[in-house]
Amino acid sequence: MKFVWRQKHSVSGWWLIFAAAAVMAVASMVSQLLPAVLAAAVVAAVGVLGAVASERGSQSLFDRRAQRHRALDDLFTFAHGQRLPLVRDITDPVCVGVHRAMPRSNDNAVADEPPPFVRRDRSSEVEAALGRSGFVLLVGESTAGKSRVAFEAIRACLPNHTFIRPRVPTAISAALANIAEVRRCVIWLDDLEQYLGVDGLTADLVTAVIKAKGHHTVLLGTIRAHERARYRTSTATARSGCAVDEVALAARQVLDLATEIRIDRRWSSRELERAKHFTHDSRIAEALTHADRFGVCEYLALAPQLLGHWHDAWTPAANPRGAAIVAAAVDARRAGYHRALPVNVLRDLHQHYLTARGGALLRPEPWEQALQWASEPLHATGSLLMPDDHRRYLAFDYLPDALDQDVSSEPVPTTTWQTLIKLADEKSANDIGWAAVSRKEWEHAATAYRRALDAGHLPAAAGLAYCLGQEHRHGDAAEVLRTTIASVTAGGFGAVEATQILKMRHRLAWWTGLGGNVVEALGIIRSVAEESAGLLGPDHADTLSCRRMQARWEGVAGDPAAALCIAQEVFLISQQKLGPDHPDTLGSRFEVAVWTGASGDAKAAAQLWQALDLDNTRLCGQQDEAILDVRLNAAFWLCEAGDIDAGLDAFERAVADYCRVLGDLHPHTVWAQLAWIGRLTQSKDPDTALKAARQIVEQCRAGLGADHPMTLRGELSYAVCVEKAGDIDDAMRELVTLIGHATRTLGSDHETTLDCRSQLARWTADTNQFTHAVGLYEALVADRIRVQGEGHASTRQDTAELQRWQHALAERDNELS
Repeated sequence: MKFVWRQKHSVSGWWLIFAAAAVMAVASMVSQLLPAVLAAAVVAAVGVLGAVASERGSQSLFDRRAQRHRALDDLFTFAHGQRLPLVRDITDPVCVGVHRAMPRSNDNAVADEPPPFVRRDRSSEVEAALGRSGFVLLVGESTAGKSRVAFEAIRACLPNHTFIRPRVPTAISAALANIAEVRRCVIWLDDLEQYLGVDGLTADLVTAVIKAKGHHTVLLGTIRAHERARYRTSTATARSGCAVDEVALAARQVLDLATEIRIDRRWSSRELERAKHFTHDSRIAEALTHADRFGVCEYLALAPQLLGHWHDAWTPAANPRGAAIVAAAVDARRAGYHRALPVNVLRDLHQHYLTARGGALLRPEPWEQALQWASEPLHATGSLLMPDDHRRYLAFDYLPDALDQDVSSEPVPTTTWQTLIKLADEKSANDIGWAAVSRKEWEHAATAYRRALDAGHLPAAAGLAYCLGQEHRHGDAAEVLRTTIASVTAGGFGAVEATQILKMRHRLAWWTGLGGNVVEALGIIRSVAEESAGLLGPDHADTLSCRRMQARWEGVAGDPAAALCIAQEVFLISQQKLGPDHPDTLGSRFEVAVWTGASGDAKAAAQLWQALDLDNTRLCGQQDEAILDVRLNAAFWLCEAGDIDAGLDAFERAVADYCRVLGDLHPHTVWAQLAWIGRLTQSKDPDTALKAARQIVEQCRAGLGADHPMTLRGELSYAVCVEKAGDIDDAMRELVTLIGHATRTLGSDHETTLDCRSQLARWTADTNQFTHAVGLYEALVADRIRVQGEGHASTRQDTAELQRWQHALAERDNELS
């Protein structure tokens, strides 16, 4: 990114005015040497040109000044909006986002004076980072004191730097435009998550800003730990090699550039000792008496008191309507809508919460009284709802975090999701979609992403495809991306960067392959990987992600050795460039483990899966979906390595984890259960397998519907269990019906349809119907080759079966002849 000094534009405006005056003077002298008529014409013509040039010069100056004023309107300024302040000019931390503290009990104290700053254990680390890093990010819970630590650090280390704070998320462009005018500046990004996403920060932009020659620019941000955790890893990373949506991936790439420093909410013993030197301030003294339960900054901001104030308001005849209004605003933030809500929306939303808690039995107060109570500062400090200048209201950020940490909290109700999605513009709709994904509200996520996409927000296509894929509607997911790419190519989304199209094709390859069209998927990802290497470089994170997916489809298409080679190479580069704990590095280890086993080394694969499980658990916790996939694979490869008992135990634990994290009816949970049943049938426990398969099919029919892909997959598993239990005729009847159902519902090329046909052909041969079996296999193998490729494991297996029964049929014919 090149920074252009804006002063040059002003000079160009003055140059036009000056040049116009000079031309007029020359024209006047020339006219004295010409005949009168011609001289008048020359002066008139040059006068017109001079007037135009002068007007353009004046207009240029006016436009530049107007543009500058518009930019300053979006930034924090001093002197009635005329200039950007220096860091040393700012003495009140509240004006840059620090939570207002409780008032002092001493009547002689200045009412709004902030409490004295107590150095935190990480303060020196923050100050050192400001000197060596261009991007510093403080992470911690709400009211941990992040903003105050950051504020005091720049006052101590960078007092003469210009202070640039975008007032609203869309003001990032204004902030960056002003960087060119100052050689030293701090860009203050309190609540960094607001500046990520559409028209916000990108990794390339951050890199260009902090490396601009002739400038010392520091980006200093804060982010709540709850928000940071959402970006830390995508639940799809290990499984698919791609993020949930484009915005999430872009945000994570920005965060990867930051020097992160964690600020704890609860204070250490050393910090508490330092605070004792400031007990002359009654607020510090009072906070210390509660330090066994709350952080000092947390207590100073009255966060616990506000939370209790809200909960107490539900009491009948207290402020139950006000509490319902707060509940609606809090859930709006939990649902990913981070803008202040208009009064009419709050009024509509709050009724659900009031009714759910008792409605008229609570003897609720009038609306205006309720709204005033909810937005009234507690002890002249913070309020439950923070109003803006347009009578819109935003919930205090401590409240949604507190609710999410309470395991007894109710989920966001459907009516709230629906109202917010209707209210949202394309960016907010995308944010809601992502929040819904994180809460596993797939239907609401899909609706939100679809609204964003319909409004022209291109990255929402990946999010919508992900939601459909989570329901195992892989073909629908691929079709969303295929249609979007076609629309982009036809100009339906205006100018689109080549990298965005590459990322959509990258995701198209994933869902196409999962839908069973491996040949097409491999062709797409090979092309995308090559183009990405040429456009971004072979070691770029996006290129590595493409090659990781290429490894997957190379292996599935029948070349596990090539897949393992690619996966190992990507792993080594990722480890070197990104570090061993980066999600992309973990994702490449996933692929290495997959293809180590598929290449024939089951024991080594089992060890790789177990090691990856330990690292994933350490980094991501017990709730991450990628961990579930790792554990299921570990169980499978333990069995393949010959440790059947340990493998079956691991299968049961993995299935229990899926149920705990995703729920009993999530398609991935059903898939895990079917994998476990498949292993049970091979371990000579057909009765247990049959009972479990029957139960799963019944649950799927009731919860997912008879036409759901996982219901049909469950019916295939059940038919196999019936045959293993000794009733092959009944199993074949089940299968014939299932093939018709799957063909109508999923299509003739769907993997489940093909697998059903394969099973029927095998049983047909087992019942000595050789001629019919060969005919079934011939048609099946032709379709396998077309859809999945000659090297696909299923194609090779069915081809071998075809040759086997062709040989058996030939031998029988020879015997008969």
